Amino acid sequence: STFYVNGWSGDDITTHAASNKADFREYDQRFVTPENSRTLTNWNAVYEMIRAANTVIQSVEGVDLADPDPDKQERLTGETYFLRAIMFNHLMRIHGRIPLVLTVDPFQQPILNSQVEVFQQIESDLLAAESRLPSSTTVGSARPSSGSARAFLARLYMDWAGFPLKDNSKYAMAA
Repeated sequence: STFYVNGWSGDDITTHAASNKADFREYDQRFVTPENSRTLTNWNAVYEMIRAANTVIQSVEGVDLADPDPDKQERLTGETYFLRAIMFNHLMRIHGRIPLVLTVDPFQQPILNSQVEVFQQIESDLLAAESRLPSSTTVGSARPSSGSARAFLARLYMDWAGFPLKDNSKYAMAA
C-alpha cells in the first residue's frame, strides 16, 4: 500500500482524522514531512528496483549474449528500461527533484537533479523501451508493449507541459 500512497492524495477517505493513518494523512494533505516513515520505505524500495534495472542494463548493453532468442532479449531489455522509467516517474511525481542513479556504483554520491533532467531521463528510457518492446502483447498480459511506452510518454509530456515547468511545446508531443 505504501507504493500507491501518493495516489490517495486529496481523497479524504483513507486518512480520516480519527484513524491511525497520520503518515497517510500527510500525503492526503500534500504536505509530506521528511520524518514520514512511509516515504523512506517507498524511497528505498523504489531505488532497489532502479538498482536492479541498472544492473540488467549495464549487463546487456553492447554485449552479445548469444541468446538463442534475440527477440526475447530485446523485449526483456525494453521491459527493463520501461520499469526504470516508471520508477523514476513515480518518485518525480511525489518529490519533484530526485537523484538520477543510472549506474551500479556503491561509491557514487547521488545529487538531486533538476526536474528537466529527470523528465529527459524518463523520456530517454521510455523511448528506449518503445523501440525494443513488441507492438502488441496478449490480452490481459502484465507485460508492456510499445503502446504502453507511448502511453506513458504522453502522460510524461502532459506533466512536463504543466506546473512547474510549463513547457507548452510538450502538449503537441503528448498528442
